[in-house]
Amino acid sequence: MGVSLRRLRGSPVLRGAGANIYVQIVRAIGQLVSVPILIKYWGVDTYGLWLLLFSVPGYLVVADFGLAQAATAEMLAHVAKGRRADAVATYRAVRILVLAINAACLLLAAVLAFGLLSGVLAPYDERAGGSVALVLMILTLYGTITIQNGVTSSGYIATGGYALNSYIIGTMYLAETVASWIVVGLGGSIVHAALSYLVVRGVTSVIMMIGLRRRAPWLAEGGWSASPTHIRRLLRPAAALVALTGGQAATIEGGTMVVGLANGAMAVPVFTTARTLTRVALQAVLVVNRAMMPSFSIANATDGRARMKRFALISVALSLACSLPIMAGAALFGPELISLWTHGHVRPDLTFLMLMALSMALNSLWLPLSNLLTSINRQAGFAYFFLFASLAGLGLCLLLSRPFGLTGVAIAMVAVDFVMLVWVSRLIGSLGIIHLRDFRDAFSALRQLLAGRLRR
Repeated sequence: MGVSLRRLRGSPVLRGAGANIYVQIVRAIGQLVSVPILIKYWGVDTYGLWLLLFSVPGYLVVADFGLAQAATAEMLAHVAKGRRADAVATYRAVRILVLAINAACLLLAAVLAFGLLSGVLAPYDERAGGSVALVLMILTLYGTITIQNGVTSSGYIATGGYALNSYIIGTMYLAETVASWIVVGLGGSIVHAALSYLVVRGVTSVIMMIGLRRRAPWLAEGGWSASPTHIRRLLRPAAALVALTGGQAATIEGGTMVVGLANGAMAVPVFTTARTLTRVALQAVLVVNRAMMPSFSIANATDGRARMKRFALISVALSLACSLPIMAGAALFGPELISLWTHGHVRPDLTFLMLMALSMALNSLWLPLSNLLTSINRQAGFAYFFLFASLAGLGLCLLLSRPFGLTGVAIAMVAVDFVMLVWVSRLIGSLGIIHLRDFRDAFSALRQLLAGRLRR
């Protein structure tokens, strides 16, 4: 295991992890700084309206129905095998499919903004500094360009540019966010802020596409024709990704709703703060795990079973290294830390917090492994089961929360994550990637490595 970790130094995985950290830092800064600036110049009411309107691009990001991610896995495999013609055909297919989705989104937005919802939106025109319907259309167009960026990203990633693509995406976000601060600071309204996002995103997207053409001019070959065969090959893994997104929404958003329904609004902050704290380990693991996905896909395409096993075992080792300290911290300092964080307003029960930490520890084991499976378009093997398990988990939350309160909710979450760990482990074992004996060998090597370092 120590050898495997040392091999990552200077590798595309570490470069990708560094780029992921950059994106997270940029987004955190953007979110933290935007709040006081927008509230200062607009006031709370106008800022609230902006948040509602700006949620539209957030929903549109998932409107590609997983096509870009499925295409990325396909293109990585084709490029790794030297089949550029197939990679180009896949790229054209996903570009045309997503353009069709974009057109449908714009048409639907126009019908809603200027037709069905015009009467509902019009009263807010004065607060927005112009037509709210127009803002809705501007942000929809912004969202569709963002979806197209996902297709362009597939080209970068397939040609070995995962880290570069992440830096580009992070910088685009930073540029449009800073531009909106300047516009608002100069007295701009919601309309002007929306336009600033659209203009900056449009210009940077053109630059991004020009960069891809220079990086891989062969991707532009063949015009706009798309093979029905390549389109069909994308639909099955894309459908599974939709199910996966549904399962995640049921777990995260649905869990919050169930807590509120079963335990009252006062229980929601306790639940969400505990979940946020315990998910710190998962976020740390995913920084490296997501950077592994392109390399894992290439290893699968080139029959590099040893490399695939190494990536899977490293994911497990990183998960344990990050989640076990979080569990220990939750046991020792969890309630006090959350109380300090929330200025004494939230202080969760220790049993509930420990169960939440256990749930996240299990989640941080199976989710990184499932991401590796997604990178080779094997998500159909677990995505639909995850959707079913998530929905069943919501029912179990309701059932257990009445007699046990938030502790019952945490028990249900542990049950779902345990079942998913077993399911994903069996799936990854059936594909011959790693087996139970590999885990035993890895833990033995990790013990020896730690023991050796402690003796020094």
